[in-house]
Amino acid sequence: MHEHMHYQDDTCVEILKRSCADTGRNKSGFRGLFLLKSGKYRASITFQGKHYNLGHYSSFERAVQARLEAEEVLHVGYIKAFERYEQKAQTDSEWAKNNPFFYKVERINGSFQAQTNG
Repeated sequence: MHEHMHYQDDTCVEILKRSCADTGRNKSGFRGLFLLKSGKYRASITFQGKHYNLGHYSSFERAVQARLEAEEVLHVGYIKAFERYEQKAQTDSEWAKNNPFFYKVERINGSFQAQTNG
């Protein structure tokens, strides 16, 4: 049986959950990291159809840290906000009807800031 997929703003909650749990690795050794010819690592992440460059790092560990910090706000934050929203929507369908879920992200001075009603 297929689970119901929840899409909002080009984002699927179930796919994000699988992505966060994924321990698979790409050629660089970690998701979202790319080893450049210079020997540095470029970290990036995609969320709501937008690609974010997180920077270039001399060490693999620092690149992983940057990626995990971005995942915490973008992916994990979205999942938690959506789950809170769904709980409230189940208990107050009128509120949900008048307040569709949103999770808006801005990058301010290199940090991600999220606004949500979840």
